[in-house]
Amino acid sequence: MRSPRIVVAVLALALAAMLALTPSGATAREVARGDLLQVAPAQADPAPVVVGARVVEKRVRKKGPKRLVMVGKVVPAKGPVYIQRATKCNKATSTCNFKFYKKVFLKKGGYQAVIEAAPKLRAWVWRAKVKASFSEVWMTCTKRPSQECKLPYVKPRKK
Repeated sequence: MRSPRIVVAVLALALAAMLALTPSGATAREVARGDLLQVAPAQADPAPVVVGARVVEKRVRKKGPKRLVMVGKVVPAKGPVYIQRATKCNKATSTCNFKFYKKVFLKKGGYQAVIEAAPKLRAWVWRAKVKASFSEVWMTCTKRPSQECKLPYVKPRKK
């Protein structure tokens, strides 16, 4: 009569040990290959990353010349910020290809990066990237008052 009690006690201890080894916030689900339990972490939607950006003209050093600076905030404040510049734009689809320009790190959730002014009579398009999130697009332009900015558009190939 003692043998069933021992079996029940051993099974209860094994079950308690399995529950203790399951991490908090995880769920256990049964696998089709027998009675094995596989631990799967609870899936929560990650919070979206909000990247803000604007281009301002300011002095980086005291008594230094004014420079173009891209400044912004990242919420939540995680990871480096990659500044990108457009290389080729397509007028038909209003899209641009962006290329890595500079990597900056966050300080108290904010960042600032000195960017170059565009060459004469041209425009450059900028944006900031954190993980898979992008900021709004900014255009810097050097032009005469009577002219428009020329974007870095791709010339269509002749067939």
